[in-house]
Amino acid sequence: MCRYSIFLSFSGDDNDHCQNRISKFYNNLNSILKSKLGLSKSEEVIFYSKEIEIGNHWTDELKESLNTSKVFLYMHSPSYYKTEYCGKEWLFFSERMEKIKILYGFDTVGLMIPVIWFHEPNLPECVCNIQYNQMQFGSVYEEKGLNYLMRIKSHEDDYEIFIERFSDFLIQKIRETKDLPYHVIDRGIESLGNPFSDEEKPKTNIVSKGFKRTKYAQFAYLACTDGEVQRQIDEIYGDESNDWKPFYPQIDLKISFITQSVAAKVELDCKHLDNFDEPKDIIDDSRENNRIVLTIVDPWSVNLPKYNSIIKKCDEINSYNFAMMIPFNLEDDETRDNFEDLNSTLLNVCRSKSANTVQQYFNNKIYSYNNFCDELAATLIHVKNRIAENTPYIRKLSSNKYNTKPELIVRSRDTINEES
Repeated sequence: MCRYSIFLSFSGDDNDHCQNRISKFYNNLNSILKSKLGLSKSEEVIFYSKEIEIGNHWTDELKESLNTSKVFLYMHSPSYYKTEYCGKEWLFFSERMEKIKILYGFDTVGLMIPVIWFHEPNLPECVCNIQYNQMQFGSVYEEKGLNYLMRIKSHEDDYEIFIERFSDFLIQKIRETKDLPYHVIDRGIESLGNPFSDEEKPKTNIVSKGFKRTKYAQFAYLACTDGEVQRQIDEIYGDESNDWKPFYPQIDLKISFITQSVAAKVELDCKHLDNFDEPKDIIDDSRENNRIVLTIVDPWSVNLPKYNSIIKKCDEINSYNFAMMIPFNLEDDETRDNFEDLNSTLLNVCRSKSANTVQQYFNNKIYSYNNFCDELAATLIHVKNRIAENTPYIRKLSSNKYNTKPELIVRSRDTINEES
């Protein structure tokens, strides 16, 4: 069965009412993608299916494509959000991305991409958080939508510009995204609700008892201070561990400033942990309060007894609210020359963590400042999501005439999902 990189989701009404322009768009985009990717005529990039009438059988190929595609394109329009099967496709892919992110630690942000067909100001709540800079594909497209570009002859050049830029954008997405694990959601497509319909919203009131939203990321820096280790560049370390400059001299910023800046970008407040001698106690307490704990380790400090003992304690801790990151500045000649020895020492100390296949919990594959900032943001989001997944929820059941008080049943979110 053919494996597609992109799944195209659209309303058949939009195609029928607009002289099959969506079909033309598919043909144009698919052709240029195949050319740029060097594929043969028999190979396809985009899965495209004609309208599925409500009640018709969902083909195995459609299900397979939703389970294997890397990117989900959906044609943003009023008709799209009123079409039941479009909602089912959207929800299926969304749930698949969420499960892959949770179970495998893959970064799936940005793989559901809206294509403006017609503007629709009243978006369903589930779609509101998906945003893209549409201006990059042309100002006329951003203002009027793709159907307008294809309908008005004077904008043929704008349409060509859109196809050229959008195809480059998609190729970058395809190449940047790993082959995602094949992960089938628990329910079949036909049994899914329509996330775009107000009638499909849950009627039960699910609340959390004493729930504390994850607002804080706590950082422990296991890095030596000035004079504790001999380096060719003295300015890398300071009076405190949080004065460490991991990417000096290329980037003259302290680790505490870098982490605070990245945490703010993912809407988390930053707290620096001064005493981390007993990490398990801190991590356990933080877990009870829905707080992230992230340890940043200086590879040059791993062999020092003061830090080595703490790192070994961290290696024994397996908690969903805790992660370790070890940045190597390979733009620094001294670190680059000693990388093999430094990394070997680290892996020898962190035998348990290094065997963990989820990179967001132990990441020693960080080699530059930009790489560190990207990985730190991804790790914070991943751990924050894992905390949410493990937060106890309470389902408030409707009381009847025989019960004067509602019944409260404590369940995890996983349990609630299994029952859905």
